[in-house]
Amino acid sequence: MLKSGTRLKALNRKAAAALFLYAGVIVGVCFLVLRFTVWNQSVPGAPEPFYTTLPGVNMERLSPENAEVVLKKLNLRRCHCGCMGSVASCRNHHDSCTESIVAAQDEANAVGQR
Repeated sequence: MLKSGTRLKALNRKAAAALFLYAGVIVGVCFLVLRFTVWNQSVPGAPEPFYTTLPGVNMERLSPENAEVVLKKLNLRRCHCGCMGSVASCRNHHDSCTESIVAAQDEANAVGQR
């Protein structure tokens, strides 16, 4: 009886060590895949230009100073549509984006009411 209990403990240790090594290999491979795919894409490219127009946004009521304030804010604020650009960039490049038109018009209205 003593021998089978000792063999069982040795087998459990071997199984635990193998499981630990396999888990380490799997985690390591996952980190390598992420490093060379998704994480590698987060390197910033060239800075975005400063946009001076917002197509589709009514800014006629704003004074030139307030229009400049709106443009500065929207050139810095990120669009929530997933384009990874600013609201001003999205307005100038993606005519179909509903997120940027709402954000830009809301900002213009908020500054216009001050």
